[in-house]
Amino acid sequence: MFILGNRIRVSERESVKLKAELEKAKAQTLAHQETAEVLNTERGTLKSQVKKLETGLKAKDDCLSALEKERDELLQENRGPPITGFEHFRKRVALAFGDAQDWTMVKILDDEETTACPTDGQAASMDEEATIPSTDNEAS
Repeated sequence: MFILGNRIRVSERESVKLKAELEKAKAQTLAHQETAEVLNTERGTLKSQVKKLETGLKAKDDCLSALEKERDELLQENRGPPITGFEHFRKRVALAFGDAQDWTMVKILDDEETTACPTDGQAASMDEEATIPSTDNEAS
């Protein structure tokens, strides 16, 4: 009986010890679950923010592409039509007044260097060796 009583007391101490460890493990598990829930919530928020940023970036890229295309179209329009417009004007003058007009003083500048807008507030340089348009056979 004595031996059996000692074993029961030892078993009870071990049982109490194991119950305490079990409670401690349960508390840790609960803390880990709460942390996991918080992290999952944060992950969802971050995913949502990333999606919004990606959407905003795509919209800005689309807008930038459209602006670049529009810029390119405007640059193409500004290169050709002024020259052709002037040529049309010159032909109309020749038809109305004959070849009495002196076009030697008129220089048409159609290159990047001379037609670019100045960026420092100064006027763009003029090319002295610009070609003078010919007036031959324009009235026809």
